[in-house]
Amino acid sequence: MFSTLAEFGLVQVLMEPIAPFRVVSVTPGWEKLCGFDNACIAGGTLSVLQGPLTDPAAVARLVDAARHLRRATVRLINYNAKGEAFEHDAFVDVLKDPCGTVRYLQTTSLVLQPPGCALTKPSPLQTPRLAHLMLLSAIPVG
Repeated sequence: MFSTLAEFGLVQVLMEPIAPFRVVSVTPGWEKLCGFDNACIAGGTLSVLQGPLTDPAAVARLVDAARHLRRATVRLINYNAKGEAFEHDAFVDVLKDPCGTVRYLQTTSLVLQPPGCALTKPSPLQTPRLAHLMLLSAIPVG
C-alpha cells in the first residue's frame, strides 16, 4: 500500500470554521502533494483542487459537515497544480480551544493513489472508522 507519510509527510489543511472555509495554513506535505505553496493558497478555498473526476456529492458531504461543525470522511479524486489526479481519503475534524469554542476545521488526507496514477473513478470508501484507523496507524509514535 502507498505510504502517505513516507512520500509526502503529514498532509493537513487548517481552515476557517465558517463558509467559504478559507485556508489558514497547510503543511509542507500538503504543499508537496498539491503543488500550491502556503502563501499561494492561504485565504483561498480548496475548490482549486477540483476537476473532472471530483465527485460533487462527496464535496457536498464535506461542505455539509463543515457547515454543521461535525467530523466527516470522504474519498475524493482531486487535482494538483499540474492537473494530475490523485485519490485520497479526507478526514475533516473540528478544532476547539480549551473553553470549547470552535477555532478551526482541519482536514487530514490519507493518499491512496498519488499524482500521476491512471484514475478513472474513486475506489469504494471503506467504513470511516476503518479508514481513520488506517490513517492513525500510519503516524509514527514516539
